[in-house]
Amino acid sequence: MATEEWAKKHANGRPMVKVLASQLQSEVYTEGHIFMGAVVGPSYSTERTAKMAYEEAGIGPEDLSLVQVHDAFPIEELMYYELLGICGEGEGDRLVHDGDTAIGGKIPFSTDGGLIARGHPGGPTGIAQVWDAVRQLRGEQGKFQVEGAQNALVHMMGAGSVCAVHILQKA
Repeated sequence: MATEEWAKKHANGRPMVKVLASQLQSEVYTEGHIFMGAVVGPSYSTERTAKMAYEEAGIGPEDLSLVQVHDAFPIEELMYYELLGICGEGEGDRLVHDGDTAIGGKIPFSTDGGLIARGHPGGPTGIAQVWDAVRQLRGEQGKFQVEGAQNALVHMMGAGSVCAVHILQKA
């Protein structure tokens, strides 16, 4: 993060990346929640936080080139397809089946292997996600590059009760 002037001076001709949105929300109690560490029960913080980020950025899920999610368990990525508005309820498995979430697909997810590939180190994963998204938007990810990437969404959860969503854009 830097001023535009400083970033341009030190970019060495590389494309600039702008933060379009940055939202952080904690879970809100709803019927069925039990707060004992991580939330037990339906969690809607991802859905709420993403909607706020889309509103702040002035874009929607259809405008995203790639997404990084808190995929500590394989089922989580499928849940986040829906909660981030990428697909309708119950349609996540179709995205995987059709190859839509792979590099070269309509909306690549966790292009660097995701949280699970890093051994689930929590906080450092958020930084790794931003780093991968920035490199994707700059066209610097080699064989893992999402061609023509313009907008990236980065999503992290903390203990099931805190959600951060950032939307980055190639300037």
